[in-house]
Amino acid sequence: MLQSFRPQYMDEYEKYEAKLKQLYAIYVLKFRNVAYLQQLQEEFDRSEKQRSAEAEQNMRNMVERMRAQELLLRDAQYAFLHTFPDKGYFFRMCEGVTTSEFF
Repeated sequence: MLQSFRPQYMDEYEKYEAKLKQLYAIYVLKFRNVAYLQQLQEEFDRSEKQRSAEAEQNMRNMVERMRAQELLLRDAQYAFLHTFPDKGYFFRMCEGVTTSEFF
């Protein structure tokens, strides 16, 4: 007889239990989605940081190449002026012109 006894609040308890299971399933799904999105964000941030570092290194390399070209041009001008001192007027006219304008 005791086994057939059902407490008064049991129907309400089962209703809340079913609702809790449903809410927990939604919570787990949203938690997984957030974890996945965080992982994607971290991967994107890493790739963006790497791409930025590569772009910065490329810029530094380009500046270094331009400096080297400028030094070569200045050395060539210096050698030319000392080899042909009467032709110096040409280089005085070209002062301030960058190497890219010659090539």
